[in-house]
Parts: sequence; structure tokens; C-alpha cells
Amino acid sequence: MKTLKLATIICLISVFGHRIYAQNTLYMNPIKYTDRNINSYNDNCSDPTKLHYLVNNVEIARTTVYYCCGFHAFSIDYGLMKPGDVFKVTQDCSPIVYSQIVKDDYVYVEVPSGNSHTGNEIAANAEYAPYTKLSTPVSVGKCEVININAHGLSEYFVAYYPPNTGLTTGIFTVNAAPIASGATVISPAGHAISSQGAPNVTSTVNANGSITSNGSFKLTS
Repeated sequence: MKTLKLATIICLISVFGHRIYAQNTLYMNPIKYTDRNINSYNDNCSDPTKLHYLVNNVEIARTTVYYCCGFHAFSIDYGLMKPGDVFKVTQDCSPIVYSQIVKDDYVYVEVPSGNSHTGNEIAANAEYAPYTKLSTPVSVGKCEVININAHGLSEYFVAYYPPNTGLTTGIFTVNAAPIASGATVISPAGHAISSQGAPNVTSTVNANGSITSNGSFKLTS
């Protein structure tokens, strides 16, 4: 009898938990072209085999790592995406689709010019999108020693859960400069704001770096 009660409780929790997630909308965090481990949230299917992931409308293979209550963690092969591609998730049990533009990865490998070759022209202080230069081969002569350096721009996110009546946060700055919704020197790719699947949420980055929102949000840079 105790075992039966426990199984019943687990079943109820599972069903109730899925209903909570189902109230929200399908969404994903921003994706970089180098990402291999990816998550999707709030699907309506209760079955990962009914989810389809596409790059430029072509379905890609994936391996499910974990699935529960609308949360799907999966892995893909490297090299299936590049910056500017459209990554989309569809579901057999609902017409709701989530799509986003694949981002660059702001990690830089600096190859200087040498006696037998021209480097990749990536400087130590580079902050632009590096994919084009990193994907261009550099041919080096035999037995030539080169010094390769690297640097990267850090990614960060801010998650906030204000009341649904609306609230303006304090001021967010990076290197003393207010964050902004568009591309800046401190954030070449701009900032992405997601409601994390919550419906009817509107968020705005203000000129002074504060954020006004009528619900929970996650800002990623």
C-alpha cells in the first residue's frame, strides 16, 4: 500500500508539473554556432521524439540527454551551424514554433604574420564578430615557428522576477557604461531579452541601463 501511494504521488506531481510548464510558451536560450549542448523549454508534447530541431529549415540529428516536464536537454554534432543561420524547434502536438538567429562566438585566435605567411589579422583587442576570419585558413611554411595568442569576450546574463504589475530595475553597467538593447562596443552582438516562455511579458532596456518589465525576464549578452 505504501508503494502504491508513493507511485500515485509521483504520477500526480509529474502531471501537475507538466501542466504548469504547458501554461508557458516554447522557448530556447540564445544559441552560438559553437554550442553542442542545447536546451529547449515548455514544449506541449511530453515526448522528445515529437520535437524537431531545424537549421535553415533542414532537420538535424540530436541525442537526448535528459527530458522531463517540457524541459529537453540534447546534444548535436559540431559544425552544423554558422552565425546567421536560423535555428528552429517545432512540435508535433502544437502549432507553436520557436526560432532564433544563431550567434557568433566571441572567442579570438590571433595568428600573426610570419616569413612565409600572412596572419589572420585578428588583433589582441578585437571585439568584432570573428567567424569570417577564424574560418579562413592560414597556410604556414615548413619549420616556421609562430606564436599564437587568444582572447575572448565574456558572456553574462541577468535574470529578474518582478511582480506582474510592472517594475523598473536598478541600473546595469559594464565598464561603467549603461547596457543597451542594441550593439555597442561592450556588447557587439547586442543584448537579447527573453521572457523565458512566460506569456504577455514586455521588457525594455532604458537609456540609463535600467530595465522596465511587467514580468520575469532573462537578459543575455
